Amino acid sequence: MNRRLNQLRGLTDLVGATFEQGVLAVERFEKDAAKVPFQVLEGIAPVAPVARSVHALVDLSISVSLGAVRAASRTTRGLITGLIDTFNR
Repeated sequence: MNRRLNQLRGLTDLVGATFEQGVLAVERFEKDAAKVPFQVLEGIAPVAPVARSVHALVDLSISVSLGAVRAASRTTRGLITGLIDTFNR
Protein backbone atom coordinates (compact mmCIF):
# COMPACT_ATOMS: atom_id res chain seq x y z
CA MET A 1 0.00 0.00 0.00
CA ASN A 2 1.51 3.33 -0.91
CA ARG A 3 2.27 5.89 1.77
CA ARG A 4 -0.69 8.24 1.13
CA LEU A 5 -3.23 5.42 1.12
CA ASN A 6 -1.69 4.07 4.31
CA GLN A 7 -2.03 7.53 5.90
CA LEU A 8 -5.62 7.76 4.70
CA ARG A 9 -6.39 4.36 6.19
CA GLY A 10 -4.83 5.46 9.51
CA LEU A 11 -6.86 8.67 9.46
CA THR A 12 -10.02 6.69 8.76
CA ASP A 13 -9.28 4.44 11.75
CA LEU A 14 -8.53 7.42 13.99
CA VAL A 15 -11.69 9.32 13.04
CA GLY A 16 -13.80 6.16 13.35
CA ALA A 17 -12.45 5.31 16.80
CA THR A 18 -12.87 8.90 17.98
CA PHE A 19 -16.46 8.99 16.74
CA GLU A 20 -17.20 5.66 18.45
CA GLN A 21 -15.83 6.94 21.77
CA GLY A 22 -17.83 10.16 21.38
CA VAL A 23 -21.07 8.27 20.84
CA LEU A 24 -20.36 6.08 23.88
CA ALA A 25 -19.80 9.25 25.96
CA VAL A 26 -23.10 10.70 24.71
CA GLU A 27 -24.86 7.46 25.65
CA ARG A 28 -23.44 7.56 29.18
CA PHE A 29 -24.35 11.25 29.52
CA GLU A 30 -27.93 10.75 28.32
CA LYS A 31 -28.49 7.80 30.64
CA ASP A 32 -27.01 9.71 33.59
CA ALA A 33 -29.17 12.77 32.81
CA ALA A 34 -32.31 10.62 32.62
CA LYS A 35 -31.41 8.82 35.86
CA VAL A 36 -31.95 11.84 38.14
CA PRO A 37 -35.70 12.42 37.61
CA PHE A 38 -36.34 8.68 37.53
CA GLN A 39 -34.61 8.23 40.89
CA VAL A 40 -36.99 10.78 42.37
CA LEU A 41 -40.03 9.10 40.84
CA GLU A 42 -38.81 5.64 41.81
CA GLY A 43 -38.70 6.86 45.43
CA ILE A 44 -42.45 7.61 45.42
CA ALA A 45 -44.18 4.35 46.28
CA PRO A 46 -47.40 4.76 44.24
CA VAL A 47 -45.56 5.51 40.99
CA ALA A 48 -42.34 3.56 41.61
CA PRO A 49 -43.23 0.44 39.59
CA VAL A 50 -44.27 2.46 36.54
CA ALA A 51 -41.25 4.77 36.90
CA ARG A 52 -38.88 1.77 36.97
CA SER A 53 -40.50 0.35 33.82
CA VAL A 54 -40.36 3.64 31.97
CA HIS A 55 -36.77 4.18 33.13
CA ALA A 56 -35.80 0.79 31.69
CA LEU A 57 -37.52 1.68 28.40
CA VAL A 58 -35.73 5.04 28.22
CA ASP A 59 -32.36 3.39 28.83
CA LEU A 60 -33.15 0.77 26.19
CA SER A 61 -34.23 3.46 23.72
CA ILE A 62 -30.98 5.37 24.25
CA SER A 63 -28.91 2.21 23.83
CA VAL A 64 -30.72 1.11 20.68
CA SER A 65 -30.68 4.50 18.96
CA LEU A 66 -27.03 5.22 19.70
CA GLY A 67 -26.15 1.61 18.91
CA ALA A 68 -27.61 2.22 15.45
CA VAL A 69 -25.42 5.32 15.11
CA ARG A 70 -22.34 3.27 16.06
CA ALA A 71 -23.31 0.52 13.59
CA ALA A 72 -23.73 3.06 10.79
CA SER A 73 -20.34 4.52 11.66
CA ARG A 74 -18.67 1.10 11.53
CA THR A 75 -20.34 0.37 8.19
CA THR A 76 -19.18 3.68 6.76
CA ARG A 77 -15.68 3.06 8.07
CA GLY A 78 -15.67 -0.35 6.40
CA LEU A 79 -16.83 1.13 3.11
CA ILE A 80 -14.12 3.79 3.18
CA THR A 81 -11.48 1.17 3.99
CA GLY A 82 -12.79 -0.95 1.10
CA LEU A 83 -12.49 2.00 -1.27
CA ILE A 84 -8.94 2.65 -0.12
CA ASP A 85 -8.10 -1.00 -0.76
CA THR A 86 -9.73 -0.81 -4.21
CA PHE A 87 -7.65 2.23 -5.16
CA ASN A 88 -4.54 0.45 -3.94
CA ARG A 89 -4.89 -2.39 -6.46
